[in-house]
Amino acid sequence: ILLGGSVAFARNIIHSKLYIDFWIYTRYVEMIVLPLFAYGMMVTWRYKSALIASFIVLLAGAALHFYTNDSNTLHLNNLINIQSFWPKVLLPQKSYLYWFAAGIVAILFASIFGKRFFILLALPLWVASAINQSDWHRHILADYSRPSGFFTFITSSYPRGECIGFDPYLPKGLSEFNKERRRLYSYYFFNYHIRRMSPKEWLEGCSGPYLTFRPEIFSGTAEVQLVSKDRSSALYLFVKSKSLKRIHSNRSLSRKVAYMLHSSLELNASELKFFSDAGDYFDNSIVSNGKQGSLVAGPYFPLKKGKYILLIKGKFLNIDGAVVNIASHQGKMIHYNVVLSDDMNQKSGLLPVTFELWEDVKDLEIRVKVLPSNRLIIYGYTVKEDGSKR
Repeated sequence: ILLGGSVAFARNIIHSKLYIDFWIYTRYVEMIVLPLFAYGMMVTWRYKSALIASFIVLLAGAALHFYTNDSNTLHLNNLINIQSFWPKVLLPQKSYLYWFAAGIVAILFASIFGKRFFILLALPLWVASAINQSDWHRHILADYSRPSGFFTFITSSYPRGECIGFDPYLPKGLSEFNKERRRLYSYYFFNYHIRRMSPKEWLEGCSGPYLTFRPEIFSGTAEVQLVSKDRSSALYLFVKSKSLKRIHSNRSLSRKVAYMLHSSLELNASELKFFSDAGDYFDNSIVSNGKQGSLVAGPYFPLKKGKYILLIKGKFLNIDGAVVNIASHQGKMIHYNVVLSDDMNQKSGLLPVTFELWEDVKDLEIRVKVLPSNRLIIYGYTVKEDGSKR
């Protein structure tokens, strides 16, 4: 334990500051906590021992309270490191002095009322600490360890066992969050052949996608196309242009089959980005980029005549002047056309459109046309048959 604590404090030399939890004790001490508890249960508790222990705890709490400040301590408190430190659970926003004082109270109460009281005290504290730890892990899985839309795109576009390249060069100034992306994706793409390789190696011997923090390395390379950027980590996804055509073709076929089976059509941003000339694809969404043109278009799918409901999912921040247009016959036949206004702003995140086809069409096209002033974010859309009476 002393050696582990020394390693934790040595970290201060590198980072100049320690996290709050590192001042208490370092990680990986769980294997000694239970034996210490067992030893404590076997010995005879004496008031003198309890007072000595309380005094030592008081000195430690006071030392930490008066020594730590903004110049040597970061306010981040990683619960993974102090899951056994129950005062943090009861008094989460307090300082070291309050936490160590709570420990002194517990020592004195256990000394006065005996071991039975200790068991009654330990059980609820264990439950509270376990709940706190579970909440912390849910936070990690929801944010820090959550993969981007890259996972959906790659798994739906490339077969298992395909090669995935990861740029071995990491630019200076990257955070730990960014640096750990490769290990994160190595876990999620366990059934793919993902490995570090240079851009040249990828171009010569890998048919799958390429992940990098340096988009400039493919500047002017015609056979490579940027597909997406993960906003949270600034990681870029590139694919070879020839494989992009194959991906598009395969997805169109699968969607046609899905429509025949379910009489509905659903497309997400990762598929719609192939038809956008006025939007950028970021983290499974298409964001207007200040250009005039089609934010989304396509998908040129067949649809039988009938009445339908189109639900566009996204964020509509400034839609004044944008147009929703539904057409067929290579865009020559217009089935629906409406100019949007800010009065129609959908805070619910859904923009509903009802339209009717008077005949079967072979190339349905749903277009959202934007102006440079518009600010729209599209996650995707769904087309379903309208069950209402005509």
